[in-house]
Amino acid sequence: MTTSYEHQLEIVQRLPPSSSDNDRHIEWCINSGPVGLARTPKGGIEIFLEGPQLAPRLRRVRDAVEYQRWYRSGGGQLLASRILLPSAGHFEQVAAFLCTELLRNRADVDLGRAFAETEPLIELAISDLLIADETFVGLCGELLVLHAMALASPVERLVDVLDSWKGYRDTARDLQVGLVGIEVKTTTSVSSSHLFRGVHQIELGHGVDGAVEEAFLLASLGLEWTDPDDEENTTSLPELLDGLISRVVGLRGASADAVVAELLERSRSYGASTDVGYDHRTMAGNARFRRRFRLAFARGYDMSDPSIRLLTTDDMRARPFIDLDSLRLRVNLPDQVSGDLNPVVGLSHCVKWVQDRCGWLDVND
Repeated sequence: MTTSYEHQLEIVQRLPPSSSDNDRHIEWCINSGPVGLARTPKGGIEIFLEGPQLAPRLRRVRDAVEYQRWYRSGGGQLLASRILLPSAGHFEQVAAFLCTELLRNRADVDLGRAFAETEPLIELAISDLLIADETFVGLCGELLVLHAMALASPVERLVDVLDSWKGYRDTARDLQVGLVGIEVKTTTSVSSSHLFRGVHQIELGHGVDGAVEEAFLLASLGLEWTDPDDEENTTSLPELLDGLISRVVGLRGASADAVVAELLERSRSYGASTDVGYDHRTMAGNARFRRRFRLAFARGYDMSDPSIRLLTTDDMRARPFIDLDSLRLRVNLPDQVSGDLNPVVGLSHCVKWVQDRCGWLDVND
């Protein structure tokens, strides 16, 4: 029996990819457990910790560890916590290092204690894999809107709708659909209270890449996290992307590859200026990203409504000593601005509002 780093690295490097999402070939680091290694069908590296459910103290580790029930080929149960790492080359060394530390801390004698002692190192190893909470929530919100737009679009406009998504980079609008700009703000609170970085995010006329903008909708979304088993009217980040991919493949067939590749690259780039983005190809199985949520509310505010009285570019010109790039402001929007006209309520009604004004999308009643 050896617990050396070199031995664990050898195990990692010889791991074959699993044949399906439901099958795993686990190589145990010593004897028959409790620390094992496997690969997903897409090459991701999994560390299995067999035994009772662990209780991570650190939030990032809690987000990354998933407790599951597996079934052995002989029919018996395997209860284990699982940590998923990407398939990128250096994560082979990371997985080997973490297994070595777990074994050095005597995981074979007391897994809970060994895990607790190794947990700070696990957090360091995975910290760059997990985009910040606000970035994650923002990506979920923007993909909810993009998904709804794609489902409501005619076949000939699907690629244009997907290309309208600009929020993966630093722009004034998250979607630019023809002459209509859409800024998506997502929260897990019960009110439409959002932070903005500058006047351009709340004022009509700041189209992406100089595009003319004749209408501007602020889509305020409220998300509610749910239990893993609660699937009624819920979704997840991987499901939203899978739905978009299925829509593209179903409508475009063999010509879908380039469109899908661009969509996946944009989702990976989201928030990458400050965090490592979500790579659907390697991170879809991560417990944190599979967290389920439902849309608690969707309010679409017509920002050209004079009843919405916010700061404007003219206001700032009258105050030349203020650095516009440094301006951050919180806007607390009411549930009603102008009767039942503003905001429009419900994601499908927000989509129809855009379709009515963009000039090139068909309206689907």
